[in-house]
Amino acid sequence: MAHRTCTLPYALEGWLRRQLDAHGATLDAVDHGDLVRVRLSLPEAALPALRHALDEGGRGLLTWAADADVD
Repeated sequence: MAHRTCTLPYALEGWLRRQLDAHGATLDAVDHGDLVRVRLSLPEAALPALRHALDEGGRGLLTWAADADVD
């Protein structure tokens, strides 16, 4: 199981949640501040497709935490 953390503007949170559902990911935690910080998990094999979808659809506004490659 892969665990990742990313941040994005509040306006993209609904889109992110739909992407997580579409890729079989689980939303583990959400923190709302100036940006939305999301902790997610999904099967390791599904990670590349989800990451690609979020990187492309996030329009450069979604960023991955520095520990993104640590499980």
